[in-house]
Order: sequence, then C-alpha cells, then structure tokens
Amino acid sequence: MKPRYEVLRDMKKRKKRFINILPSIRSIFTGKSLFIVMFILLFIVSIFFYTQFEFLSQGPYQSQAGESAYFQAFYWLVTTATTVGYGDITPTTMEGKILALVVMVLGVSLLGFLITQLTKSIVESNIGKLFGLNRIRSSIEYIICGWNDLSKAAFEEVNNFKNSIIIISKTRPEIDFSKNVQFMNGDPQDKTILENANIKKAKNVLLCMDSDSEILLAIHIIRELNPWINITAKMNDPEYIPMAESAGADQVVAPSAISGRLLSIVPEQPYVVKWFLGATSTTLNEKFIEYIVGPKSVFAGKTLDLIRQSSNIKIIGVESTEGFEKLPKDDYEIKIGDKLIVLFDTLPK
Repeated sequence: MKPRYEVLRDMKKRKKRFINILPSIRSIFTGKSLFIVMFILLFIVSIFFYTQFEFLSQGPYQSQAGESAYFQAFYWLVTTATTVGYGDITPTTMEGKILALVVMVLGVSLLGFLITQLTKSIVESNIGKLFGLNRIRSSIEYIICGWNDLSKAAFEEVNNFKNSIIIISKTRPEIDFSKNVQFMNGDPQDKTILENANIKKAKNVLLCMDSDSEILLAIHIIRELNPWINITAKMNDPEYIPMAESAGADQVVAPSAISGRLLSIVPEQPYVVKWFLGATSTTLNEKFIEYIVGPKSVFAGKTLDLIRQSSNIKIIGVESTEGFEKLPKDDYEIKIGDKLIVLFDTLPK
C-alpha cells in the first residue's frame, strides 16, 4: 500500500492534468468554435427538414440519376447557402420556401464570417511578423536572444536558409528576413516571450545579451522550460563562466578573453592570428565540425594516415577515453565513441 503522501501527490497530479484540459474543452464551446458548430447543426437540420418537406412528404422518392433524397437536399443546401443557385432543385412547398430563406440568410452570414476571419488572420500574421508579435508553433533550430554585433555574426554563421531561426530582441534587427527567420519583440528573460517563441521545441539557444546578469537569469528560465535544449551563453566577464555552467549552460564563451589573447600575440605572432581568423571565417572554403564515431562510421578501425591519404579531410583533434589529443599521430586507430575535430574543404578540389 502506498504511503499517504504518495497518494496525495498522485491526486494532485491528476487534478492538475484535469484542470489543464478544461481550457481546451471550454474553447470548443465558446466564441468562434461555438459559432461554427451552431451553423453546422442548423445546416444538418435544414437538410433533414428540406428532405421531409420537398421529397418525402408524398411518399418514397428516387431521383432520375439515382441519388437519394438526402443527397439531393444536401446538394440544394450547398448551392443555396453559397449563393450559387443553379435552379435545378427548387422548393415547391410553403415550408420549403421558408426554409430556403433561412438557409440563404445563414449562408450569407457564414460566408461573411469566414471571409472576415481569413482576412483578419492574414492581416494579424503580417503585422505579427513586422512587429514581432507572432506565436511560434513549429519546431526551431536556433533561438538567438539579444541583438548586437556578436549575435549578428552568430546569425550569419547559422543562417543557411534551411535552419529555422527566431531572433528575440527589444529592437528589430536590420537584416533581410527570409522564410526561415522570424523576429519576436520582447525580453529573453520573459517566460511568456520564451513560450511564444516555442522554446520547448527548440534545439539550440544562443544568449548574446549585453548584460551578464540577464544572461544568467535567462539560463535558469530556459533550462526550466526545456531541460534538453542546448544553451550557449556569452559572458563578458570570464569570472562568471562557472556560474553560467552551474546554472545550466552547456557551452559558455567569453569573447573578451579570446579577443584579448589574440591581441596580445599579434605583435610577435601575426600569422598565428591570421590563421585563426581565417580558419573561423565563412569566406574560406574550409569548415570545422565535431564528429562522433558510431558503430557504422566509415572512420571506425582506420588510422589517421589512411584517412588523410584517401580524402581531403584533416583530423586535427581526437577526444577519446584517454582524453583530448591535439594533432594526433598518423598511426592512431580511430575507435567507436571517439569525437573527432575535423577540418575539411567545403568545395571540391
């Protein structure tokens, strides 16, 4: 038998699930949904009564084409409600003519309502995209929080016109928006804004705000909303990196520390800096990737020397059970589970 506290906990969970279902049930019987349901019921009733008044009042009915009386009534309803009115089926009884008047009024009303809702939806969608007020419903590859030079550079790296990207910022970015890029006006620390950006179905989030405290708070909120999302955070102060990692960030970058180190070695080692900047630039035909060797990988069981001879791929680092090794030896045999840092040409030679 379960302890009392576990029984109470299960009861609270069931109650919470039931309460969460109630809004969706209420939405069916209120507003637009109730209006549509009412029209459908009235049309169904109209089909039944028209069949009785016009076709079945004088005994069994069968049309020349073999259709049933109810199909004929449905055909009459559609042509009348949509104001087409072919005239091949017309009411002959007083009751049928009164019913036809009712269907005409209902049809015009429903048609006007549908056109209004369609126009409203299109206008709201366009305004939402312009001012960043849309609620995102599809899955997202990247959410970029904050807009500055750093986030702009990150956006240019991940935007390949295939990845779906959401930019959350208090100011609208001055970029050319495409179908895969959307803007949401708001604060990345706001839970409602993050939920509207569909943070629960996003794969990656890049936190590029100017304030470290804002980024730390956003990490807590995002990790609570989506425990599986990959969070990459930018920290101005390197001392805050441990705090960001403990808050839930998967990767933390301190651009000021990286830039300071590059600046310090430029006078004596300018070509080292030049190579680093060139290797990380999108203008060159080379690209870095991190590759995990699986059971079916073509790399498994091969040496680095054999891979270098058979392709233009350059493996410049290996993370194995023994740790990370930069520029591994040619006779190193790749094992399943190894993580390879690969540099390869994006264009064929």
